[in-house]
Amino acid sequence: MSKTIDVMTLMRLNQYLKEENIDCILHHASACDNRSLRIETQSDIHMKELCDKINSFLSQSWLQVEADPYDSNHLLIK
Repeated sequence: MSKTIDVMTLMRLNQYLKEENIDCILHHASACDNRSLRIETQSDIHMKELCDKINSFLSQSWLQVEADPYDSNHLLIK
């Protein structure tokens, strides 16, 4: 079974990133498949730092993200 992030978790995650002063908003990459996230930002994002922050938040849900090696604006949910 694929791991996904539900809408409420995504909303809490975006609030957490805002509180951590990380200038980005995460969106589900598609309406039907919540196995990846799209990054919306106006500034340079250090992907390792972003993934570390997100993984820290998601650790209680047994989820992790990693940078998509083919698209720098996407994160894959593992």
